[in-house]
Amino acid sequence: MPISPRYWRIVKYLLAGGVGVGLYYLLLYVLTEYADFWYLISAAIGGAANYASNFLFQKFWTFGNKDRTTVKAQAKQYAILFISLGSANLGLMFILVSLLHIWYIAAQIPVTLLLTAIGYRITRKIFST
Repeated sequence: MPISPRYWRIVKYLLAGGVGVGLYYLLLYVLTEYADFWYLISAAIGGAANYASNFLFQKFWTFGNKDRTTVKAQAKQYAILFISLGSANLGLMFILVSLLHIWYIAAQIPVTLLLTAIGYRITRKIFST
């Protein structure tokens, strides 16, 4: 049975986002463990790298939005989304790590799942043609 376009778009969103999330986790871990950055600084740097890769993958591949005349407006909307999600990420990480004393990598996993679900719904509205 073929996969429906709706579900295929979700799969593509997760695959494309996986590249950015992988980069995020790599930077989070390496900067925290080896460069001795505070975990929230590492998370912010990883988030910026995640934003850059995700914008291109989501716009052009996941949602198939080839319209180049809307790139600036969509980049602005996507930046607002990422700043909002990034702020939520940092806030939740602070609560889980600094207040509840959960290891920063373990704390990041449920936060990633939650924010991915929220991000998909908003990203779909930004890039849907």
